Amino acid sequence: MAHIDLGVACKFNPLRSGDNGLLNQKISHIDKELRKLLQQDEKHREVQQACRRELEQGAKLPQQLLDIERKITSIRQQYSAKRMLDMLGLNTDYRQLQQDKKSLEAALKQWSAPDLQQRLEQAEQALANSESRHQQLSAVRKQINLQISANTKHRQADPKPAKQPLTPEVPAPRTAPPTPPVAPAVQSLPSHAIEVAWSHVRFDEGCLQVRYCGIWLEWFRFAGAKRYLNHIRDHYTFRNAPPLRLLIHQRTVLSITNPEVVLYYIQFLTNSYSLLEWPTVAISATLRPLPQYTKAYFRTHLPDYFRPATLKHLCQVTREDAPIIPVPEVVINTKGGRTIHDSFLFTLPAKHGITYIAWESTEESKATYVFKAATAHLSDALQRIFDYLVSDVVNKRQTLIYSAELQRRLHLITRISHTSFPEWRLSIQPFCPAQRLRLPQ
Repeated sequence: MAHIDLGVACKFNPLRSGDNGLLNQKISHIDKELRKLLQQDEKHREVQQACRRELEQGAKLPQQLLDIERKITSIRQQYSAKRMLDMLGLNTDYRQLQQDKKSLEAALKQWSAPDLQQRLEQAEQALANSESRHQQLSAVRKQINLQISANTKHRQADPKPAKQPLTPEVPAPRTAPPTPPVAPAVQSLPSHAIEVAWSHVRFDEGCLQVRYCGIWLEWFRFAGAKRYLNHIRDHYTFRNAPPLRLLIHQRTVLSITNPEVVLYYIQFLTNSYSLLEWPTVAISATLRPLPQYTKAYFRTHLPDYFRPATLKHLCQVTREDAPIIPVPEVVINTKGGRTIHDSFLFTLPAKHGITYIAWESTEESKATYVFKAATAHLSDALQRIFDYLVSDVVNKRQTLIYSAELQRRLHLITRISHTSFPEWRLSIQPFCPAQRLRLPQ
């Protein structure tokens, strides 16, 4: 018996068959081909991402190098004017700029690969061919599923039992004949709502796939999804994350009922990946796409994030018009291993031209840090704090506690330990004067 080749039925047409067993064999064959395609795609996407990363970084390197050289020259001139060049090596900013310059020069030297664009085009063409093939196989698979469903309904509607040859028997009650075993992928079930944990979600270019009851459902389109986001799983835990809510029919996802949550995590994971893979990249643009994340947004779409008492209180007292900024805090251990922790920057109500910023982690054992900023320059202050929290500094909290220069640069006011919630609340109260003290719920 011939098999499906390139999505075309040869001799045997599965779409006209009444044998569910044969149809299920065809689905297994298609699934095998789809898995093979995904494995091939992974290699092509790795090449694609690497080429794009190099091209994007390389285009920015000359200007970044020029800016750093100007800053180095400016600091050197200041010390030269004071005849303090021998003290230049003690300047933290100067040492950091020198390290950044060496990193950029090394990256600029590696960026001159002549075949870079050619490799990118080849990878993209291979992915386009694979996408076309994937769509063709998925269409055939969907039609086979529909035929199996129709066959099952037809058999259930037929009250006549199968004829028994030769030996007569006592007539059995008129019941529908038993339906042949059908794989979970093609059971005839009405559409229903499900919830899926983020550990059972995987990403691809412009699409998602979820695992439900031990079975991977069909891929479905979702703009903004990227294959490389799967690599964050080794570094990030979806702490207090609401599950993905879907409406499905058999193995087909019909819709997502909480798309805002998916968009939030795609943005957060994208920022986290850029920090893990390219820590030397300027992060100034990271804060731009986040203004929509006000406390009203979190209350509506991500309420479980602020279940701990301290986070819940900060959400209540933060300014209505200010975003609550998600910070992918890069935690680096002594061996250089990187993990991502959830933390947030809360903008507290302003008073006399001064605004206070609270840095709070979802890790309840970590203390709250309060910074001060001139309201007129709030954006610059948020960016400085954000840049430090996502930087390559090891043991960020310890460094901040023991570095007077860093405290001055970030305008750190105080550190409030999580000894007990009533004590913590009394300590944070002076920095949110517009909020009346309430009894804890």
